[in-house]
Amino acid sequence: MDFEGGLNRAAGPKAVSILVSLTLLIFDYFLTLRHEVELVWDRKFTAGTALFLVNRYMPFIDLSISYQDTQGLLSPEQCKIREATVSWMILGGMSLSEVILILRTMAIWNSRRWVGVTLGAVFGLALGACIGITFNWLKTLVFISVPNNGGGCDLFHADGLVMISYVLLLVLETVIVALTALQARYHIHRGSSGWLMRLYQQGFLFYLYMLLITLANVICPLVAETHYKLVFIAPQRAVHSIFCNRVFFIVFKRQTSKTYNQTRTHSMGLIETMQIPEDFECIHEDNDGENDYADGGGYGGWAEGMGMGHSEKVSDNEKMAGPLSGVPAPLETVPRFLEGCSTGPGTARTP
Repeated sequence: MDFEGGLNRAAGPKAVSILVSLTLLIFDYFLTLRHEVELVWDRKFTAGTALFLVNRYMPFIDLSISYQDTQGLLSPEQCKIREATVSWMILGGMSLSEVILILRTMAIWNSRRWVGVTLGAVFGLALGACIGITFNWLKTLVFISVPNNGGGCDLFHADGLVMISYVLLLVLETVIVALTALQARYHIHRGSSGWLMRLYQQGFLFYLYMLLITLANVICPLVAETHYKLVFIAPQRAVHSIFCNRVFFIVFKRQTSKTYNQTRTHSMGLIETMQIPEDFECIHEDNDGENDYADGGGYGGWAEGMGMGHSEKVSDNEKMAGPLSGVPAPLETVPRFLEGCSTGPGTARTP
């Protein structure tokens, strides 16, 4: 093996991939900081707030640690320990992101039982398998000492087993996209405007990004050289976090609207009986025709297609946003997710 060539290949692709991902996270952070200040900092601390903070800030930590692995003077043993730490952090963070997307999908389906059972079963099986695969994959990693006082961890061998984890992730995300598309198709057939179609296109565009990166993580371990096998992990981590942050911003924005508190009647149902944190739901289009979270700051274009399913009794003028924008809510009630939505004083809640 050409050690100098190995060093250059090791430090180059992974470091560049991580730096690009961190740059994207930092850019997105400052792009949306105003919304975080307005919607999160003065908000009562809830389960939803905790999930948002973990999803928002954890990628900065695990990707920073991962970047240090490409620069510091580390022994092969230290490299293996740090790689294991980062791998488990990334698995945990991406699992959280998938949970957020699952809750969003259940919301636009009015939390129907078969949707919850399907997504829960696929996610549970995928997560269990990924934990076992990660545990065994970490045992196959072999790092070598970097010559000539070079920096970073030089990965000499990595089993392609990790590819299975991304196949499972691809299956889960495909199920999520399929369920979203089915609900979108139902509403499109009821009649829709070009504006509604654009909202659908923007929403599915985010899913397309994630599916493409996941597919790259499936292919690379099979065909790429050792030093290129893991280059798409960092971008996938960043994109998942950014996408789910936008879901949270839409939810939090909706919860602060006056219309929300004025129109809510009740919102219990399946999710509450399952004891899942509430409030992950409900953006509707106000009478002025503007989405609750399309107020700019460089952000509206990213967010328009990411609305949550409606979840309360609405008037004839109220519409659903995101994948359901521009059409009346098909059902009167949808359970809430992620605590934080107030029913308002004197509001009756029914089981």
